[in-house]
Amino acid sequence: MANTSLKIGGNNWAVKEDNLLGYNVIQNKYVPIEIDTVRATTATRVNENGLIEVVPKNLALYSEQFDNAYWGKSNAVVTANDMIAPNGTLTADKATSTINGTSTIQRNFYVNNSTQYTFSVFAKKGTQQIIQLQASNIGNIGTFDLSNGTIISGVNPKIEDYGNGWYRCSGIQTGVSIGYFTGYILGLNSIVDSYFYLWGAQLEANSTATSYFPTTDRLNIPRLDYSGGGCPSILVEGQRTNLALWSEDFSNAYWTKQAITLTANNTEAPDGNTTAALISANTTNGEHNVYSNLITITPNVDYTCSYFVKKGTGRYIAVAIYYNGVTTGFGAYATYDLSTNTLVASGAPKGTFTGTKIETFANGWVKISVTGKGNSAGARVDIDIRNAANLVPQVFFTGANETFYIWGAQLEAGSNATSYIPTIASTVTRNADVISKTGISDLIGQTEGTIFVDIDLLSNNSRFFSISELLFNLDSIRMEYYYPKLYFIAMKNNTNPFNIVSSMDYTIGNQYKLCLKYSSSSIKVFINGILDTEISGSYTIPTSSIIAINQLYGFSSESFQKNNFNSVQLYKTALTDEQCINLTTL
Repeated sequence: MANTSLKIGGNNWAVKEDNLLGYNVIQNKYVPIEIDTVRATTATRVNENGLIEVVPKNLALYSEQFDNAYWGKSNAVVTANDMIAPNGTLTADKATSTINGTSTIQRNFYVNNSTQYTFSVFAKKGTQQIIQLQASNIGNIGTFDLSNGTIISGVNPKIEDYGNGWYRCSGIQTGVSIGYFTGYILGLNSIVDSYFYLWGAQLEANSTATSYFPTTDRLNIPRLDYSGGGCPSILVEGQRTNLALWSEDFSNAYWTKQAITLTANNTEAPDGNTTAALISANTTNGEHNVYSNLITITPNVDYTCSYFVKKGTGRYIAVAIYYNGVTTGFGAYATYDLSTNTLVASGAPKGTFTGTKIETFANGWVKISVTGKGNSAGARVDIDIRNAANLVPQVFFTGANETFYIWGAQLEAGSNATSYIPTIASTVTRNADVISKTGISDLIGQTEGTIFVDIDLLSNNSRFFSISELLFNLDSIRMEYYYPKLYFIAMKNNTNPFNIVSSMDYTIGNQYKLCLKYSSSSIKVFINGILDTEISGSYTIPTSSIIAINQLYGFSSESFQKNNFNSVQLYKTALTDEQCINLTTL
């Protein structure tokens, strides 16, 4: 079979700074091609351990540039690139004291309450041998002797030998106050002009220092997601805002607790931190739930409410949106049996029901969601304990000792639940993932070619791949999904040379391997090993020099929905039918 002109993923995912790495094969040699990623905000993914992780996980920017103004200095000056770092490059900095006493390099970080954070840095002795890491509200989290790699004191401190006099020093802080984690790197008992070397600072929401991830000033890290297990896929989503505040802190007064007892920070949450709450029903007749204050929404627009839940002694639990324009009854609700992780009841007696979903995570956690439209400008989101005999809304059991664990509340405008967006005292927005590569006309077939996409379809109404001359340009060849059909469309000069609709229906939640084989006289679409549709005629193929994943021409945020991409491949020639069948067979 002909070599790909460009391949991204397919068991060969790689990330370099804020780029994915694709590749071309030229004379049997792999030539890397950097694929640009833009998001400009943090986001979450499921990592290789099955835990939810913030991307980038290193919350410290300019992690190898302590001379940058991002890092504050007190009684210290920093000389950039003065020593060979642990990775063999001349990127380690020299920190020199300007007084007899303590010199400090520090940074404030905005963090979540009650989450455990580990602060770490690589350090090497110069004429200064004792350094200390400090954290807000605790002080000393680790004091280290760099002359022999020993720990002097601290809160669960750790030191690791990286050779050539370099040590990775780390300490832990739990129970951060709302607002900022301040990380300090101190030279203790310094004298004027004494110095030590620094490299690779990292702050992460974890109970130990994990593999170091370098940062500069960007947040545009592509998200390699392991939620499907095995090999990762690239997670690409549109912009969403979590409107529910204190998403992990149900003990906050923002959340009303009705006929339940709530124990905060009771068990390990889906992100690996002990921040999940235990809820226990009492014997009071009526509602047993945790719900928010009213949240401002737009009437008659789809909103999705989701929670992470885990079974305790209870069995049935419901997620719901309650609209304040409704006097009684839920706007939209879904009740799940956590013994079997199945939906047992759903609807919208006082609203418009769109759908519901359950997703499985590590350690017994699931994410349950419901989508619906309200008739008012306000809503509250609920998590409700139910019993087996009363699954319909507004009917609640009278027993006690039903327990569940909850974490990660989210309310977002849209027709599906997207990746978790943690909040504290204000709403948080995750920008859309824009993954594209410009200036590659030589890698795209201009008169004939083949496009292959291996995708886990996770959303309705998504435009998930295109080749074009300009971003946001209608002159393109693109792949789209509008329930229940797949669409393959080409436009030149705002006309439709071809518009193919799949012959069969396709549903979200499934993997599809799609192959579009095009030329000026014939178009064929192969899906999961079969020839789905073909047309023949005379077609003008649009000129193309750009590829874009989940980003086309920006008519609405719903155009950029959540999908997982396992592989994307381009061929400059039209493959044979047999090759297309083999390529798309699951």
